[in-house]
Amino acid sequence: AGQQIYSELYSTGSAAFILNYVNDQFLGKIVRMDVWTYDGTLLQQLTTFNAQLWSGRAGVVNGKFIFIGYDPVHGFEPWVSDGTIAGMMVLTDTSPGTDDGSTIYLQSFNDKLFITRYGPSATWISGGTSASTFKVFDNFQATNITQLDNKIYYAGLGDGFTVMRSNADYISGQETIASDPGFF
Repeated sequence: AGQQIYSELYSTGSAAFILNYVNDQFLGKIVRMDVWTYDGTLLQQLTTFNAQLWSGRAGVVNGKFIFIGYDPVHGFEPWVSDGTIAGMMVLTDTSPGTDDGSTIYLQSFNDKLFITRYGPSATWISGGTSASTFKVFDNFQATNITQLDNKIYYAGLGDGFTVMRSNADYISGQETIASDPGFF
């Protein structure tokens, strides 16, 4: 009576991933997240995170499932899974330490996944592996991303509301094209 479960479903093409969130209605927050995978023949629970997590924090890139998970060593960080227990791990440590207060937002774009952390403020990009994951911006929280010609445009929070752009490699040619420091 005091708990409510809801799910999100994602597909990598070769496996389905199910995130089950357990919401404690008395506490008014999500208190547990279960990660399941299904490959067409076998339904298997990969892990359970007993922590306050947020829904809508997952995505698929290059056949890998990336989601926000928690452990006492890293705190809240992006995790990656190939659909197996052995293939599930922290993708990158965006903020060393346990840093429980940060919110992380994931957004798919082209064949990449953008990871935005609020506190410490930074934007990362990932191709689905630790080796292909790197920081794109410090002190900028990209919340919207689009492409026009060979430029990538990012809208988000830097020094107030900010619009930035870069070349298609996401790193070179970075510049601020609009900023409103008084926006917040």
